[in-house]
Amino acid sequence: MALVTSRSIVFVRWRFFDSFIFGTGHKVNSAIEANQEGIILRLAAGRERPIVGQRMRTMGGLRYSAVMFGFALSCAGQTYVTNYVTADPSFRRVDGKLYNVEKSVLWIPFEGECRAVTSNGIVLQKFKVNRVYKTEPVNELQSIGAYSGTPPIRHLVSENKVMGQKFMVRNYPKGEAASGHVIKGKAIRVGTFDHAGETLELWDFGAPNIVRVVTVKK
Repeated sequence: MALVTSRSIVFVRWRFFDSFIFGTGHKVNSAIEANQEGIILRLAAGRERPIVGQRMRTMGGLRYSAVMFGFALSCAGQTYVTNYVTADPSFRRVDGKLYNVEKSVLWIPFEGECRAVTSNGIVLQKFKVNRVYKTEPVNELQSIGAYSGTPPIRHLVSENKVMGQKFMVRNYPKGEAASGHVIKGKAIRVGTFDHAGETLELWDFGAPNIVRVVTVKK
């Protein structure tokens, strides 16, 4: 078995790997033989110290390089497919932060009549409905306690809507909003916004949580 020095290990390993990659494998054997001849001459002159068993470790390194190169080729043959899906609607993003709107105490239910749909959001106005009912008079049997479990009959006589504070909600799906419609949901308070000379509370409905899913297609 030929003795191999530490300097010759580097030479043999890189010459082999370079030849393997760039297709000059026919030069490998002659390069190794020439290098081994030079080693033998230097050993004879006392300029090199033999390292026993180094040849097998060197060849093991060559096999490792070949395996890694084959792995790179197999990776290059794979196709990575990226898809974007919308997560559960309970999860929404506001200014890059992810919230669970069903559990966070910062998210408050809202309800309002849509007054305007703008590029910055929708303008809603709170309202309260006052209703007046008339109760039918009780009959003789009810007056003496009969049918005590039956509630009295009421009829709606009139109602009127009292409009309240306006506020703006951004990131609400505009396709689902129209002037005059009653809109409800949950939103988080994020500041104020000037609209048509009024300073309105600004609420954020939140953007959908879009998740990137990467799959490997062979």
